[in-house]
Amino acid sequence: MNATKKINLTKGLILVALLINSACDNKKNNEQVASNKAEKVKSVVQSPFTNVDVNFDKFTVQPNADIEISTPSGSKIFVSSSSLIDTSGNPINEPVELSYREFMNAAEIMASGIPMMFTDPVAGIKKPFQSAGMFELLAETKSGKKVVINKEKPVKVELASTITDDGFSNFYLNTATGEWVYSGEEIKKDNTLKLDLNKQLKKLKDISGFLGKDFFVLDAANLLDQFFNDNYEKIAPYRYENKKKLPPGLLKYGMKSKDVYSYSLVKINRLELPAGLVIWENTKHIEFPEWTKNKQAQFKQLSGNNYEISISDGKKKANIFKTEIKAIMSIKSMFKYEPELWTKNFEENLSEITKQEEALATMNDVFRTLEVNAFGVYNCDRFYKNPESFTVKANFVFPKNDNGFKPEKVFYVSKKDKVTIPYKYDNIVLMTFCQDSTASLYTVLENNILASVSADELNKFTKKSHMNSNIKLSFKPGKKINSIDDIKKSIGI
Repeated sequence: MNATKKINLTKGLILVALLINSACDNKKNNEQVASNKAEKVKSVVQSPFTNVDVNFDKFTVQPNADIEISTPSGSKIFVSSSSLIDTSGNPINEPVELSYREFMNAAEIMASGIPMMFTDPVAGIKKPFQSAGMFELLAETKSGKKVVINKEKPVKVELASTITDDGFSNFYLNTATGEWVYSGEEIKKDNTLKLDLNKQLKKLKDISGFLGKDFFVLDAANLLDQFFNDNYEKIAPYRYENKKKLPPGLLKYGMKSKDVYSYSLVKINRLELPAGLVIWENTKHIEFPEWTKNKQAQFKQLSGNNYEISISDGKKKANIFKTEIKAIMSIKSMFKYEPELWTKNFEENLSEITKQEEALATMNDVFRTLEVNAFGVYNCDRFYKNPESFTVKANFVFPKNDNGFKPEKVFYVSKKDKVTIPYKYDNIVLMTFCQDSTASLYTVLENNILASVSADELNKFTKKSHMNSNIKLSFKPGKKINSIDDIKKSIGI
């Protein structure tokens, strides 16, 4: 073989090798793209809205140092110097970007698309979760490489929570299957900063003579509860035994009662309270009709501390009374001052209480510690239990559309029980209901339209007459959702 033929043969072999390598590289790239797509498709964490989701906060950290990160919500992330490693178990020597977000209310849970059902491994049945707080923590190097957690040095998160109840456990979400995996019992501690601020508030001398002012409470029973600090033995002679009138110390405040009740939660100076525990001002000075006594009141926020109160007599041709009122302070805040001092220093005392309550509203009550052994979604949960709950087989009717669009999920939201249960849509869904004037159903229609089934509609179904029965529920379209705040306004939180 002459030199020219050798050169041509060599060139040909090189070309074939290059083509083979190129084909292999393309195959690998295609497989990687397919794998990445498959990962995205199989993840259960998918928002039902288009371009509306809970945003991540980003933190750049050095992997070889002990780090404590304070998040905007007050939660804390603790990373030790050997917590972050690469997929081969080696230390990482470049900056790492942590991505962190929380899901603390119904709007954020709805926007996230995170499932809230636990499958009992023994009974094989699904149980709805009630959350005290949930978060997602992710990480990658600045150059885009995957980061994992050293199992010997887990990351810890102190989750800022306003739920003070006990009985919660920690869970990790398998995003491929949608199943929650138990990861430990709750570790809870008080927020000492908030406790100290509450002590300062209590030191403000006790206040008020509201005689002559158009202030009121919904129900006098709440005055008694707060006046005696829920001491049953002191409350009973006035509230239950009917032997005494209201205590003289309470009467000095001159506070009126409208004798109505409500399960609504309202915000006052950014602090969320049951409406029955609030001092209200009748800003329009309109008398409440006599028939409103012992009826239920609903609240709609107008702006700031101003609300519309709506009361119905519940009859077929209902009488409905509406007027505008203003939240002044909590009943507990009123009792921090003697009645006489309210008369002398009303504006000064009220201003100080407003400042203190605004500061308290931005703070959590407890920190719940969760151990993070793998990046992903974590939840501090307990099973949702309501003695009045019952199951129904729900068949849904959605507004007609030309594209055959069907919603992905249906959400049961109770403001009173602070629970959000997402159900994956099927023709018939087995759902948990209870008699709850604050509970509604929601779903996301085409173009981010939030549709609902009202509490009035749901409360037509009772445990006695509809348990395990087939029911039909028709969704009515509402407003288009462009942000988390839009969801909050639409569902009333």
